[in-house]
Amino acid sequence: MEDLTAAFPPLKTLDTHRNNLPIQPTPFIGRAKEVAAVTQLLRRPDVRLITLTGTGGVGKTRLGLHVAAELSDDFADGVFVVALAPVNDPTQVVPAIAQTLASLIASDRPLFTLLQAFLKEKQLLLLLDNFEQVGEAAVMLADLLAACPRLKIVVTSRMGLHVRAEHEFIVPPLSVPTLKQLPDVRTLSHYEAVARNPCRCHRSSVSGWTMRSALVFDLLRL
Repeated sequence: MEDLTAAFPPLKTLDTHRNNLPIQPTPFIGRAKEVAAVTQLLRRPDVRLITLTGTGGVGKTRLGLHVAAELSDDFADGVFVVALAPVNDPTQVVPAIAQTLASLIASDRPLFTLLQAFLKEKQLLLLLDNFEQVGEAAVMLADLLAACPRLKIVVTSRMGLHVRAEHEFIVPPLSVPTLKQLPDVRTLSHYEAVARNPCRCHRSSVSGWTMRSALVFDLLRL
């Protein structure tokens, strides 16, 4: 029985870890190199803040969520995502974090001081999504990390934060074949940009993935 347990360890489940990570409607495809690189960075003791940068729609949020789920075992006090897309005022970043954690009590003390005190001994990962419109709050993140030695933060943004301790990771576009010389259909299905868009493909019981050439060209031009 012990041999079986060693050979087949329990599958990772987020149910046993404190988190608010959303359930994804589609499987995570590709990005193996990026996931490995970001995960390796976050496991380094000297890395506390990673900013995933890239153009809009490149997949920063999905990558960040996947990495957070992969690292759930590493953070005893949980992994939490803070959605900042609706926030335009940098002064509202701290309230957004506090509301997500939902563990701060009413007090006359400043909210940032309460947040520092709450996170001071926590081994916790925060994923701050869509930070570009509240970039002025980046200094607050540096101060929070300085006060909370076991806290780590992943930020998604179209641009770097330019604060101390930041490690910027540029998220590249998904791999695509060249339009000048398209490979055969079976090979096409191995490219990440194609595999991530199954709605443009249909399954054939005879030949596997088949695609209409016009749809392939439309897909690769995205």
